[in-house]
Amino acid sequence: MLTVDVSRRVVSFNQLHFPVKATPSRILTLLLRNQGHVVSRPTIYREIWGYQFDPGTKIIDVQICYLRKLLKTLDAPVEIKTFRGKGLCLQLTVRRAA
Repeated sequence: MLTVDVSRRVVSFNQLHFPVKATPSRILTLLLRNQGHVVSRPTIYREIWGYQFDPGTKIIDVQICYLRKLLKTLDAPVEIKTFRGKGLCLQLTVRRAA
């Protein structure tokens, strides 16, 4: 099971533990709480940074790129999908037998 310890800033899966900074841990926690549902960018800006507007930066994209690499390193069976014009969604991945 994929877990995030926000206070210690650690992401864990299958006995692997990786330290992360505060912002990516908070974003991953938000996506985990809404797993399987699209979370809009305005919601992420509001929940993570307290913004009521899009500041016109790529900060979400940078954080999501980092989280995708982390999930791949952990070999976690989830991925962050982008739904153009809608937002982001943490989904289980289907692994095919070799």
